[in-house]
Amino acid sequence: MKMMTSLGQRIRELRVKKGMTQIGLADGICTPSMISQIESDRTTPSYKILFGIAEKLGVPLDFLLKDVELDLADITKYKMAKGLVRAKEYGLAITQLQELLDSTDQQIPKMDVQVELAFSLLQVGRAAEAMSFLNEVQGLAILRQDGELLSKVYLHMGLDALKKSEYSISLYHTERALEELKKIELPDPALQAKVLVQLANVHEKTGQVNKAAECWNAALQVVEAEDRGKMMLKLADAYYRQKNYLKADEYATKATILLEEEENTRHNQDWKRRAVLLKRDRIDWRASVQELLAMTNHCEGAKVGELYADIATILLTNEAIDEACEYAEKARMSLPELHPCMGRVHQLLALIFFEREDDQKGQAHLDRALALFEQYGMTSELEEGTRKLCRLLNRQGKYEESARRWEQLHDYLMGDLQKRGIAL
Repeated sequence: MKMMTSLGQRIRELRVKKGMTQIGLADGICTPSMISQIESDRTTPSYKILFGIAEKLGVPLDFLLKDVELDLADITKYKMAKGLVRAKEYGLAITQLQELLDSTDQQIPKMDVQVELAFSLLQVGRAAEAMSFLNEVQGLAILRQDGELLSKVYLHMGLDALKKSEYSISLYHTERALEELKKIELPDPALQAKVLVQLANVHEKTGQVNKAAECWNAALQVVEAEDRGKMMLKLADAYYRQKNYLKADEYATKATILLEEEENTRHNQDWKRRAVLLKRDRIDWRASVQELLAMTNHCEGAKVGELYADIATILLTNEAIDEACEYAEKARMSLPELHPCMGRVHQLLALIFFEREDDQKGQAHLDRALALFEQYGMTSELEEGTRKLCRLLNRQGKYEESARRWEQLHDYLMGDLQKRGIAL
């Protein structure tokens, strides 16, 4: 009986026989990373790519597929499951992936299915099941020295810890994912981007803004074209937190242009809003206010409240106190009391009332803001707001109150770090 071979094995054998590299084979057809995945049977090429590969290898398409083991039903199901994951339909994806895992005649590598399934399980809160799959795959990937698969495992382990606010553990796993990718000659750019984005998010959560900026910048070099606008906005935000306003404005402007070019305006409304907000220190800040006001005409409910909060932020930054108060109150009336944005609204109102020397109202709003920041784990917002407040108190000569506020922030941060298992 003739031995069956896989499509990936057949392509690799023919490529090696012709003395061709993966880069050479991929030229004009797809990415070298795609060729690597095809040859390791991690993905099945479309007929367009398959035809291009056959032509480049100098063989008929029929010869490429002759005596090749190919279960199109399983392949189609796997592609459908991955599509559902990308669409964030995790429940449906889990059903498809579980069926593939239970299949007795598997064309798709079991470990790849397990990794996709683990990611989907993490997204729906079934972390224990996800970690069981990841631990199994980790052991096999180490034995087979499969760096790409191991990188995915560490990435998802890092995601699990990130969701639990265990930032030191998340950082450890995500850095391991990046280290595994560095060992690969032709790493998958999409996977590189995911790892760098997660690493940037972890650094932001732990207040490492400079490191976060480095990761966003690195991710920008490998991210797909349709995500570049959002990535530039993340980088602009990181520069703003470093007080590098020139760079923040540069990348926020670039992000706005890219996002304007995208077709789905409603989908990108939040990103455009953030881009405008990041340019709040520019000379023509009134133009930013008008841009945000124009956006309110296309929103409703809580989204309008978030825009009013952004407008109040710009006005307060530029010392238009009365107008800032007006829009902060509009935001407060438009948002549910337990909405995450309400912490920022109460913080704005606290700063306004302290500026007006109405300490009683300022204290009430600040206490509410602190409670909401703590509830939602918004550490960076809390630190930034406290810094602004202390500068105001110092200008008013209230040095003891300023010192007390810093001590209060210190106690909160130490307690927060302790909850995450980070000891200083």
